[in-house]
Amino acid sequence: MRVRKVLRTVAAVGALWAVAGAVGHRLAQRGDLGTESSPELRRGMVAGGLELGSLTSAVRRLRLDLGWAGADVAWVEPEPPPGGVDVEVRAVMAGTQLTVPRGWSVWWTRRGPGGVDVAPGSGLHQADSPDEADLRLDATLAFAGVSVRGSDLARAGATAG
Repeated sequence: MRVRKVLRTVAAVGALWAVAGAVGHRLAQRGDLGTESSPELRRGMVAGGLELGSLTSAVRRLRLDLGWAGADVAWVEPEPPPGGVDVEVRAVMAGTQLTVPRGWSVWWTRRGPGGVDVAPGSGLHQADSPDEADLRLDATLAFAGVSVRGSDLARAGATAG
């Protein structure tokens, strides 16, 4: 009898998580805006993964809203757009990786319990002010993290296409 009760409880919790994930995913999609070549791009994800692997210099502003989700974002053009890129990440128990071409300068601000990491040795420079940065990151985190890394792959992606 106890085994059945435990199994019913596990099934109920699993069903609750599935419904919450489906509802959260649907609500997050309602806020989506733009395409990978629009000046402004906004994406939300709950309990899943998000990949934006071919952003161009046309994207000037990116906003990610993540809950129990992961995001992998890459810019493929070697030159940053004039005036740079503004990225806003709001994440709860989520992870985000931003990949930009080597040589870009990065400036960030972070609020909440979480971390921002700019990969050492990845060819990125820390800007002294937001006005000097090619990538400006504003992260509001709750047990979440953002990793920024430089890559030659982003540069190669621009010339291969």
